Amino acid sequence: MLKENLLVRKFHAPQLRAALVLRPHLVELLEQGARRAVTLISAQAGSGKTTALAAWMRDSRIAASWLALDNYDNDLQRFWTYVLAALDHLRPGMFKKAQERLEVTRQSVPIENVLTALLNDLFNLEEDIALILDDYHEITMPAIHASVAFLLDHLPARLHLFIVTRSDPPLPLARLRISDQLMEIRSADLRFSQEETTLFLNTVMGLRLTADEIAMLEKRTEGWIAALQLAGLSLQRQHDIPAFITSFTGNHYHLVNYLAEEVLQKQPQQVQRFLLHTSILERMNAALCQDLTGDAESRAMLTQLEQANLFVVTLDDEHAWYRYHQLFADFLRTRLQQHQPDYVRELHERAARWYQHNGYYEEAMSHFLLLQDFAEAAQLIGQSGEEVMRRGDFTMLDRWISSLPAQLIRSKPDLIIMHARVLAFLGQLQAAEERIEEILNYEWSLPREVIEGEVLVVRAFIETQRLNFLQARELSRSALAYLPATSVFMRSIISLCLGIALRFKDTTAAHRALEQAIRDANSPHISVLSLEHLGYQLQELGQLHRALEIYQQTLSMLPEEIPSMWMACLGMAEVHREWNRLDEADSFMSRTMQMSRDVRSPAILLDITVIRAMIAEAQGRTDESLALLRREELMGRQRQLATTVGVTRAYQALFAVWHGDVEAALPWMQDFERQTATYPLNTGSEREYRILARVQMAARKYAEAEAVLAQLLALAQEEGRMRAVIKAMALQSLVFQAQGATEQAISTIMQALALAEPEGYVCSFTEEGAEMIGLLKRVQVAHRTKAVSLLIAPEYLALLLAASVEQETVANAVLSGREMEILQLISSGLSNQEIADRLIISMNTVKWHVRQIFNKLNANSRTQVLARAKELNLL
Repeated sequence: MLKENLLVRKFHAPQLRAALVLRPHLVELLEQGARRAVTLISAQAGSGKTTALAAWMRDSRIAASWLALDNYDNDLQRFWTYVLAALDHLRPGMFKKAQERLEVTRQSVPIENVLTALLNDLFNLEEDIALILDDYHEITMPAIHASVAFLLDHLPARLHLFIVTRSDPPLPLARLRISDQLMEIRSADLRFSQEETTLFLNTVMGLRLTADEIAMLEKRTEGWIAALQLAGLSLQRQHDIPAFITSFTGNHYHLVNYLAEEVLQKQPQQVQRFLLHTSILERMNAALCQDLTGDAESRAMLTQLEQANLFVVTLDDEHAWYRYHQLFADFLRTRLQQHQPDYVRELHERAARWYQHNGYYEEAMSHFLLLQDFAEAAQLIGQSGEEVMRRGDFTMLDRWISSLPAQLIRSKPDLIIMHARVLAFLGQLQAAEERIEEILNYEWSLPREVIEGEVLVVRAFIETQRLNFLQARELSRSALAYLPATSVFMRSIISLCLGIALRFKDTTAAHRALEQAIRDANSPHISVLSLEHLGYQLQELGQLHRALEIYQQTLSMLPEEIPSMWMACLGMAEVHREWNRLDEADSFMSRTMQMSRDVRSPAILLDITVIRAMIAEAQGRTDESLALLRREELMGRQRQLATTVGVTRAYQALFAVWHGDVEAALPWMQDFERQTATYPLNTGSEREYRILARVQMAARKYAEAEAVLAQLLALAQEEGRMRAVIKAMALQSLVFQAQGATEQAISTIMQALALAEPEGYVCSFTEEGAEMIGLLKRVQVAHRTKAVSLLIAPEYLALLLAASVEQETVANAVLSGREMEILQLISSGLSNQEIADRLIISMNTVKWHVRQIFNKLNANSRTQVLARAKELNLL
């Protein structure tokens, strides 16, 4: 979830009124809480919990972050997304690893993995910080309680957690209490004393009550602040104050109801009517209130309510939008339902139509759905759907359509077509195709050519996502024949499809189509997608600098980033990785993960995972890179996604080869070789074939590797994809070198370098490790001895050699988790067989890991490896 997509108000403590009762004893309790692990503030609604904590936070010496929880936070990923964002306000960037791990919890990664990363970062804090979870009673999901309990079990000393709730949460409070790590603030602590009640009623509320009257009221209300607030409002209009106070009886619930009714009844009829009729609104402004109530003075009325402390909360600095305090709103709505039940529906209808007319489609839809007026909801979707799509809010549109009865949807072809389009943009291709089948299986009143044109647009977009570019081109051209010139938005989608499908067939036509899409779309979403695909095309053509410019243009084209910009961030990550700027690559990868949270397309998720794994591998985080691939492979197997399974297995084989474990890569190679007859080489399968050639080379199947690379090179050259040409030629040079054809190897690598130098390619060469270092050194020697003339600047060659050494150092400095385990066992004096028995693995596996440890630590014996490990503080 992007920061831009989080509700900023949830991180803000409520604004404190200018006249506030100072409560030093509460401040002292909260200060004591700041010296313990957890402070629990548990009391009924209206007890002043939030106000007390907000006042303490304002003056606290400890940096604190606020998070207001609500019912929508009963989602494990959403809850921890907000918690991490709240912590990030205090220490920006410190919890990046936990945030990255959280992004993959959609693939059933245990939340403990996220919390472990968070706890590790929290242990590095140098100063105390506080996290305030307000309204924790809104959380009812057991998994969230369990995850918070896990956090509490391992809470670092520097973090102090404040939990504000109306009821005790199901957390390990007893254990915290026994260990003196829990500070508890209860109703008795929050209750106003007589002195505080006097200050509140006579100073804050402006009353002139005697000491006896205050004592009586304090006794009746038991110091409950919400009741005192309501009582004070009632007393402002009372003449016989003693009689009014004496008449109060009953428990808190009845007292609040009584006071609320007294507050309402004591208001002028115009104010009462205004309060009741506007209570159905989640938020309101003067124009909306005027439409609902007919009161031309709604602006003045809202100002009057605010000044009279009638439970209205301003939502902006301009005081244009307001909401009622939730308790008061609930009371007003109940009373409205009791006294004017027949009018409630009309008020919702008015609100819905005002929101609809003024472009607040989400609010309008909520009222239509509450009324179960599905016909009007469907009409609103038809009216606003294209505009919502232009904004790129496909998730909301999907939710709207899915809320309608299936029978109603089936009767409206325009809704089915729109839903198919939405599902296609969300990457839910099979669901989109099912919607298309519904369209084709019914007889519609709309002209058949209109239906056909819309269907062709969706099908063309689906085929572009599946990389079936020939079909996409044919479908796109057919769609243009059906779509009228007035269907500008739909035609812009077709231009986008053509721009994608033509990118390696006809570069000029592809560029023209994408530029046409940007001109015609009048849609930030389509414009972003078109620019991103233009950048990707340039990247494939080998023009890394121009691609980077396009990606940067994409990210800066709107005042705020939108989720569909994930592709630009992914492209930036990939370009920076190629340039060996791994920190920048990692940063853009993090932004990609945040922006792509709603992406459901398996192909897109696969590409993101592969690039994440490549960056992690380049940074020496081998365990993480393999874990990413294995998780994606598991997800692919569960969802029967053959491409996902195949590609992730291929990259695991590639990483094994890079780490010298050729044997581990052979099963994949053999499986893939058997598939080549039914899985031909094309743009979609190219990366797997390139990995096949690399594994074949490592397995000394040089002839086979040469044959595959020749095909790869021919395909890349035919389509003008210089990036693929460079990669193929780099691998070709290594195959020649492995066979002793040194001159051919040097000639081939120099051609590749000549193509690569203008754009600054690095990782396409350096990731091949020792073999490439050896070849580049041969080129350098040959140049120095004047055996060959360099086609590139000597500085570029020196840069590649330096980067190669750096990558080797990073790779060698990092032992995997299993290697660290085996190193510990070696230090304990266990033999290889004893290690195999202890870890329940084969002897060959132990030998391979031992060899990896020796290589990484540059050692030739167990004695040397232990000495080197101690030097590096690994033991």
